[in-house]
Amino acid sequence: MAYLFCRGYGLMGEITEKIGQRLAREAGTPFDGLLLHGIYIETDECPFCGDRPTNKVEVNAVPESA
Repeated sequence: MAYLFCRGYGLMGEITEKIGQRLAREAGTPFDGLLLHGIYIETDECPFCGDRPTNKVEVNAVPESA
């Protein structure tokens, strides 16, 4: 599993590794095997928003808690 934050939908949720790998490739950060811990994928739109294409994909580090 991987985490996805969608700015358009406004929620964070879990996505499958297959979807995570596709979105990471779109962001120019391909992964082999399991997605690394400590990252999440952020998009302007996501597969949950409907049939619109995903755009502006970023792979970000999970902020460390204080």
